[in-house]
Amino acid sequence: MGDSQSLMTEVGRVLVTGATGFVGSAIVRAFLAAGYPVRAFVRAASPRSNLAGLEIESIEGDICDNNAVARALAGVRYVAHAAADYRLWARDPDAIVRTNVEGTRTVMQAALSAEIERIVYTSSVATLALRADGEAADETLPLAEPAAVGAYKRSKVVAERLVENMIARDGLRAVIVHPSTPVGPRDIRPTPTGRVIVAAASG
Repeated sequence: MGDSQSLMTEVGRVLVTGATGFVGSAIVRAFLAAGYPVRAFVRAASPRSNLAGLEIESIEGDICDNNAVARALAGVRYVAHAAADYRLWARDPDAIVRTNVEGTRTVMQAALSAEIERIVYTSSVATLALRADGEAADETLPLAEPAAVGAYKRSKVVAERLVENMIARDGLRAVIVHPSTPVGPRDIRPTPTGRVIVAAASG
């Protein structure tokens, strides 16, 4: 057995959804640096510049397509689900809901069926409620759906409740993380946070 095959046997392959994006590509690099073989699940139309030069496997598909997700999970041990529509506003809010809620549902159900060992779901700080005492918000005080303003926040709250329910009800082996205002290299679009920084730097 070759060295690369031995590595895959020892640590297991990771599937990263949203791998071409700002956060997703950082996740890909983190797993590669830790010695994990990575499979990137990407949309056909997504630019690949954030993955240029990386030794990874790529597979194209839509996270709302059950068959495509099942194919992407074949031979995978871990999943990092970072794919999301992070627009704060869209002419068609259903597009945000489709990606963030239905896409998450599809990935989690497929991961459960495939008996994936561990899933990391990238939620958002937007799903946390502000504390009345002014202390830092955390996952012990989740935002209620009626209090979520806008399609993005609502979709992330609904998706997070979906994942939590699958953990409790179905034994989904997932953990949830809540990133906030990510900044750094490879923010190529840029993200809403990136646009604020660009605007500030431009005076």
